[in-house]
Amino acid sequence: LSSAQYSLIIIMKVGECMVRLRVLEILEEKGKSKYWLNKQLQMHYMSFKDMIEGRTVSIHFKTIEQLSKILEVPIGELFEIVSDEEKA
Repeated sequence: LSSAQYSLIIIMKVGECMVRLRVLEILEEKGKSKYWLNKQLQMHYMSFKDMIEGRTVSIHFKTIEQLSKILEVPIGELFEIVSDEEKA
């Protein structure tokens, strides 16, 4: 797919649950650093940091695909659904 064909995925709160990116846990499981992943993705560091620390509201499908390939995990393993109680 060309970059023009990629859309955004919106991470939004639905009821009492939200979707959370699990990149930090996956990095720890694989013995890799945030620095290593940022270099692989070639993202601006502040955008990368906001994404992995859950301070972003959208992620490009292209980035999700890259994360899946680089971390060698299925796309579904990149995310988890959390309730408001779990966030606290």
